[in-house]
Amino acid sequence: MMSRSIIISDVHLLRGANSSARMLSPLFGSCDHLIVNGDLVEYHRGAVTEDAKRVLEETKRIADENGTRLSLLAGNHDHDISNERAITFAQRRIVVTHGDAFHSMIAPWARHATIIKAEWVKARRSQNEEDAQETIENRFDATRLASIAEWKAEKNTGAYTTLASMCLRPRSLWRILRYWRESPELARRFAARFYPEATHVITGHSHRQNIDRRRAPTVINTGSFIFPGRPRCVVLDGDDLQVVALKKTGDAWSLDLKRKPLLQDSLEGASEESGRHGISLKL
Repeated sequence: MMSRSIIISDVHLLRGANSSARMLSPLFGSCDHLIVNGDLVEYHRGAVTEDAKRVLEETKRIADENGTRLSLLAGNHDHDISNERAITFAQRRIVVTHGDAFHSMIAPWARHATIIKAEWVKARRSQNEEDAQETIENRFDATRLASIAEWKAEKNTGAYTTLASMCLRPRSLWRILRYWRESPELARRFAARFYPEATHVITGHSHRQNIDRRRAPTVINTGSFIFPGRPRCVVLDGDDLQVVALKKTGDAWSLDLKRKPLLQDSLEGASEESGRHGISLKL
């Protein structure tokens, strides 16, 4: 049975003013299946562990109230929220994944980017495999371990990457702009290795909403609910794939149905889930 799925990313609850999952209630009420494509909540810092668990339970409760299936894909800010890191639709032609597995530094602009890369390389070597033999599970394992290394370093040094800290490090701003420019091609390389059937890759992570159709596959970034705060969503309904803007009314986000979809493509079975992939390591 086909269902209507909505895909969002980078909600970052418990960061700044984003503290309650109730802000997503209208989205739960607009679909049969809500997919959060990484970084639902700041799940990594010990100081907010209990709050993060509370917010996660609140999110699940809202899903139950609306009769909506909830799928949580892990990102680099909530690396242990789920074992799952990718969902495919339409016989693997649509790939949904956060985007932190595209680059060996996860977030090249981060204060601890060199530590992240060192852990990534260590993880890949420990798997004792050549690149040609790399599996999607191996890639996701390395991504998770590298993310954990970053948050350990931040906890140990007390130095966190924030917008203010990046402004004090002009080179990090240059790295962000470079990543924004390069991320569609990074997504395409990732898809070519692991999902060669893909015609659409739906991602987040960089916080920059974007639709890149310069060549196949189309790369869609749904943006972030925090800075710069212009989130979009992907709607899979029957054989339709749409990119729809979101609007904020009060504290709640909903589909902006007064605006024309930013993208509308037809793919047979667009809303039919075809597979899930994640880490092989046990949490």
